[in-house]
Amino acid sequence: MSNTSPPQLKETPLVSIIVLTRNRMASLERSLNALSKLEYDPYEVLVVDNGSVDQTADLVKKFPVRYLFCPPEFGIARCRREGVSSARGEIVAFCDDDCVPVSDWLIHIVNRLSKEKDIGLLGGQIINIGFQGKHEYKGRQKWTNRNGKLAFCADPAEADFFGNANLAFRKDVYNSLGGYDPFYIAGMAEIDLAMQFHRAGYRSAYEPKAAVEHHFTGLNLKRGRFFYDLHLMRLYFYLKHFRPVGLKEYSAFGFRELKMFLGDIWKWFRAFGSALSKGNTRRLSALFVEFINIISARAAIPWILHIHSTTAISNETAPELQSNSARP
Repeated sequence: MSNTSPPQLKETPLVSIIVLTRNRMASLERSLNALSKLEYDPYEVLVVDNGSVDQTADLVKKFPVRYLFCPPEFGIARCRREGVSSARGEIVAFCDDDCVPVSDWLIHIVNRLSKEKDIGLLGGQIINIGFQGKHEYKGRQKWTNRNGKLAFCADPAEADFFGNANLAFRKDVYNSLGGYDPFYIAGMAEIDLAMQFHRAGYRSAYEPKAAVEHHFTGLNLKRGRFFYDLHLMRLYFYLKHFRPVGLKEYSAFGFRELKMFLGDIWKWFRAFGSALSKGNTRRLSALFVEFINIISARAAIPWILHIHSTTAISNETAPELQSNSARP
């Protein structure tokens, strides 16, 4: 990654960098080495460990960082929530344990957030390395208005949401909102947070100069869980923020969900047939969990509606999200 000339800063607030990790010592060491060489002062690094069972705690002692251990059952969002609560800085910046930021990363973040007070969430450039297919565009997603389903987008300037691998915000604004919802143990926590900022009148923005390399590690901690998977997270998010109102909206929601359900089942049967023909027992085991999750997520819709009976907004807000999406 090449660096451009950083802007001259009039303000240099304390920035808290939060690094969420779990059993990724080699990757975490690479990230901490890069974070120790940033061209900004003052900043602190807080490593939030989501129940690692390797020598992560010993590794962290080699660096001038703070360490916060969270039990594995906390999940992604609660760990991020605990990290923000412990942060001492005026600005909070997330950099995951598989990311390597450019040396002037914080300078560009602070510059944008200091000059443009209407920015709620600032997403930086994520250079995905080793990711295949659509995952090449991880960290930037567009709203599809399909019951909370999002789509990766090649052009980050068109993104409505940015990933926590490279995300920053002012802590005082965050504290005025609900913060990370601990329900999200399998993803969409940053999407939910973005919606909170949006509803409070703030915009999301993209800063290409605040870049990080995002390295594929071969690990996926979001899969293999019964019930609490991405299907449920998506429905929870959608019904929290876009609860249908009236028969017409409920009918539209039900029709879209039925189409998605049938599509998920069709994909599952194709994957099952492929795994069966190859004798891939490990894949068959994972597909069993996936099948249960496809069914159970839809069965949980009445429960989710009950949870969000007093904390939702109308589906009519969905189109407005795109027209109000931030652009640098």
